[in-house]
Formats: sequence, C-alpha cells, structure tokens
Amino acid sequence: MIAIAQPQDRHSPHSPGNPAPPDAFMALLSAALADDWSLASDVCSGLVHRGVGIRFAYLDVIAPSLRLIGERARAGVITPERADGAIAVVLAQLDRLGASASVPPPRFGHVVLAAVGERHHDAGLRMVADFLRWDGWSVTVVNPPASQALVLEAAIGSRAQLVGLSVTCRESSQATAATIGDLRRHDPDIQVVVGGAAILAEPGLASAMGAQSMAVDARHACQVLRRAIPSRPDR
Repeated sequence: MIAIAQPQDRHSPHSPGNPAPPDAFMALLSAALADDWSLASDVCSGLVHRGVGIRFAYLDVIAPSLRLIGERARAGVITPERADGAIAVVLAQLDRLGASASVPPPRFGHVVLAAVGERHHDAGLRMVADFLRWDGWSVTVVNPPASQALVLEAAIGSRAQLVGLSVTCRESSQATAATIGDLRRHDPDIQVVVGGAAILAEPGLASAMGAQSMAVDARHACQVLRRAIPSRPDR
C-alpha cells in the first residue's frame, strides 16, 4: 500500500521528479480491469519508490488508464459495469497520490470546473482541479451531473474569474454552449476554457461553443489559465 506522507514530508508537485516508466500505465490498467485493488496499489507504490513526479504520475499513468477504460467501454469491449469498477480502482490511486502532495496558498483567481450534463465525469475534473490548486488557484468543482443553473450559481457565488468546462461526448456540446451563454450574460468578461475528449477529437467545437480557449490536458490548462488571467484585475 502507498504510505501517505505526513504534512511535513509531503513532496511539492513543483518538483519535477522522475518520468514514469513506460509500462506503468499498462500495469495499472491491467490491475484495474482485473478489479485487483492490491496490485493497483502496488503499481502506484512503485511510482512513489522510484521518485516519479506526481505530475508525471497523473498525466502518464492515471490519465491514459482512465482514457483507455472509457474507450473500451464505448467500443463495447467491456461492459459499463466493468468499466465503472475499473475506474473506481484507478480513482482510489488518484486519491492516494493526490493526498501526498502539498498545496500552496492561492495566489491567483478563482476557477469553477464542471462537465455540464455528464453524469459519470469527475475523474478528469479532479485531476485538473489538483493541477490548478498546485499552481496557486482556488478551485470549485461542480460535481456531476452539473446543470447550467448549478454552474452559473457556482460562478456567481465564488466570483470566479475563469470557468473550465469539460466535454467528453459531443452530445453535451449544446448544453455546454448554453452554459457559456449564461455565463457571458452574467459577466461578459469571464474567461471560459473547454477541454475533454470531444474537444480533442473536434477542436473547432471550442470556438463554436463560445469558449475563448481550449486545453488538451491538466498541465496545459494551467498554462492557458495563466495566459488568460493577467489582463483581468482581481475583483
């Protein structure tokens, strides 16, 4: 099992650490599909012992494992029930890894993250939220299923300067576009960044939905938000 570091020993996510070994994500994927929680824990313990940086672990092990589970489920290779079980195994390791990282005090603005109308979609949001917190943002995640009203309420209530919306299925693009319209009517200057599988497959959706920017992964989201916020004073 992964030994979660005590607060004084927590490693900084800003320390790059070592890259993940090439076979790590397939090892985690195999453990997850076999519903082998112990083996999955051993895989991630191995990452910690090898000094793999937490950002590498997220992007090169956790994220591709989740992506392939989703692809196999959508292709009918595995059942939805098996996919849900495998995702639960991977998310447990995401929680363990995330708990070992220190979070700096917020120094930028506030970000709201959501996936409008997508019920099973919190893994990607959780990874992006962690990256943003490590980068110095305060973050609110609207838990799925997120409605347009809930996203708008969260943005208004937190006085968010930026909103990140994830779109996994193209069918969600209409609801996402409507949400962006609601946000703009409330605050014409609010910055909206979109990402997710549907955006990666069809990048033109980002501008079609009214978003100013798109992000390809959690690391890129930090870069995009850093570029977006300097022109806006804290409110």
